[in-house]
Amino acid sequence: MKRRWNFFGMPVIPFLLAMLLSVSMILFIHYRTITAMQEDVKKSRLQLANNVASGIGTLLEQASMNATSLALQLDKALAFKSQSLAIYNNTIDQLVNIQVSNEIMLNPMISRGYVFLFDENRLFNTSSAVYKADEFYNRYLRINNESYGEFQSYYTQNYFSGSLVPDVSIGYMDELHQGWLMAQSVPADPTQKIRGVIFFLLDTYNLEQRLREGVADGDSLCMLADESGAIYVCQGRNNQWTGEQVAFLLEQVSKEPLGCQTIQGKDGTKYMTVSAEKMNLLVVTVQPMGNAMSDLTYYNFSVMLTCFCILAFAVATSLYSARRSVRSAQTAMSSISPENQPENAENIFEYMRKAILSAQEKELLLSAHADQQQELLRTIFLKRLLQGEFLLESDLLREQQLAGFFLQGNYYVVLVLHFWQPDQPTRETCREVEHILTAEFGKETIRLAEMSANNLACLLLSEEQDLREGIESAAEILSAQMNLTCFVSNTVTLCMEIPRAYREASMMIRMQSSYAGPLMWYCDLFQDDAMYNFEYSQYVETKLRNTIAAGNEQGAEQILDDLYQNSIKDGVRSAHVLRFFAYDLYRLVNHMGGGENSQEKKEFRSHLQEKMDMVIDHPQKFDSFFEEVKGFCLEICRQNRQSQQNDKNELITQVQEYVNREFANPLLSVGAIAEQFKRSDKYLSQLFREQTGETISSYIEAKRLSHACHLLETTDMTVNEIALASGYALTHTFRVAFKKKTGITPVQWKNR
Repeated sequence: MKRRWNFFGMPVIPFLLAMLLSVSMILFIHYRTITAMQEDVKKSRLQLANNVASGIGTLLEQASMNATSLALQLDKALAFKSQSLAIYNNTIDQLVNIQVSNEIMLNPMISRGYVFLFDENRLFNTSSAVYKADEFYNRYLRINNESYGEFQSYYTQNYFSGSLVPDVSIGYMDELHQGWLMAQSVPADPTQKIRGVIFFLLDTYNLEQRLREGVADGDSLCMLADESGAIYVCQGRNNQWTGEQVAFLLEQVSKEPLGCQTIQGKDGTKYMTVSAEKMNLLVVTVQPMGNAMSDLTYYNFSVMLTCFCILAFAVATSLYSARRSVRSAQTAMSSISPENQPENAENIFEYMRKAILSAQEKELLLSAHADQQQELLRTIFLKRLLQGEFLLESDLLREQQLAGFFLQGNYYVVLVLHFWQPDQPTRETCREVEHILTAEFGKETIRLAEMSANNLACLLLSEEQDLREGIESAAEILSAQMNLTCFVSNTVTLCMEIPRAYREASMMIRMQSSYAGPLMWYCDLFQDDAMYNFEYSQYVETKLRNTIAAGNEQGAEQILDDLYQNSIKDGVRSAHVLRFFAYDLYRLVNHMGGGENSQEKKEFRSHLQEKMDMVIDHPQKFDSFFEEVKGFCLEICRQNRQSQQNDKNELITQVQEYVNREFANPLLSVGAIAEQFKRSDKYLSQLFREQTGETISSYIEAKRLSHACHLLETTDMTVNEIALASGYALTHTFRVAFKKKTGITPVQWKNR
């Protein structure tokens, strides 16, 4: 039992401890998340209640302000009564009609308005119809079941300003409705005689729509209460709230402060209540706590289930691991027992044999994978070589070593096998081509790479210059078996000339639109045409790149013009010469700006690629292509010159700031500053003089003497102390420099 505990306990206990620690962290994060989500729910409900209260309050406040304005204007209109009764009546009609109609259009909660004028005993409504006040009141309005006389007496003795009048019976088209009214006395000034009252009927549908914004689900409700105790309720689709429940809940809410609270109903259910107030109107949203936190409940359950699953998996894994460990231990103990030695020894030897075979198979697989990776690197290197991506010969040598691809030959020829059928070449076709070329030239002298959908490039390495016979033989065999043409370049002797040989072969493909036979030689096709005079010059390209990097716009323009004049002689503008020149210029620009990553330059290179392809198809468009290349190079010159000038200005600013900080250091000198900024003394001094018009030494001395003058005027320090504080190691040096600058000694300066 003790032995089993050793095998069982050692791997399991650390694993279980790690799993328990992970679950504890999950539960802690879960608790923090739940708390934050609960606060977010409360904040969102409170914001919702405030929005509803603010919306209703704003609409009522607007109605109150407009009613007050109407009252004042009516009061002014009544003042004209003594002048003309007709003008008075017409003015009243127009004011009522315009103001009430505007209020109805601007405020969606207002349905219609009425104006009672007690002293004239007449009524105006929105249609400008004139009624006897008592007839209209008895027919359309019932306020608390009062008679017209009680109504008139009540509103002539009490002053209302934008108050809500609840429990009003409204009769219209022989129908009675319950609604709310907005009341405003006429005029608004309580010191003047009361002449009437304005009523605006609140559209309960729009009011309900406002309150419905606070209804979260089918079990919740949103209610509006004013200071008189009147309540308007909008509840969810389940309609489970009775008047008694609403009144009880409102009574509980009124005992709590405004904000988010948890209240228990009569049936014991807990509710999340949120209350907000606007213009003495209380808006309360109520939602069962279970509904409000339902998402949190699901989240809590999912986290708990996840933790349980993790623990169950940990326990199951631990038990399984322990069981395997015990079985392995038992098997190992049984294998060394004397009675089982022969049979177990045979099993062990069989296991070892299989393990060795498995290791050998894995080694073979790894070796094959390494060979595939090496072949892939060689193919990538060959593609880059043919496309001319290596700028310098040193780059070519370095990449050869990395790719394991060595060019050992005196002569190089590029063959491009163009397949005229679509979907060529396939992998089987490539192997067949490689087999035929290997049989003719040998495996060590050919290098194959698939350059495009229909083109397969082959680089031949040879010790002999004349490969015509072998190439013709191989081309005949390939053409007989496949629908292809072999395009052959001139023979070159330098590795850096291989891209030119590939361009020669590729150029012939672009000039052929159909099958041209088994073999096409570049030297045969262009033997009578003018030769291309622009030779790839490493010196010219390096010189152009350095000139552009230095921002020498005039020098770059001169180099490009020389290239143009030297490469295309007067009267010699054959199509293939222009094509080659366009290709070399495009490659030149790509190498010159190869390190840039700006989107603008990438787009320009894509545009330049399209222009170069257009020149290859239509050589007469070469001049416009050359101008774009020239303009691009000159623009890079200007940008580099501006960047260098900015760098110089920034360097001088940094030097001045450094001197301003360190001028009191006696060891500060031009050499120390140059070492600080990793520049040479000569360059930094010359640049400082060019930018500021003075030397670094004079700038340092000016800062020191300026500081010394300040100390002489404002402190009681001695001359020796001031000299040290200003960066002078010797007092004599300070006195000489001070007198040379000011014409007097430091003591005379201090005593003047």
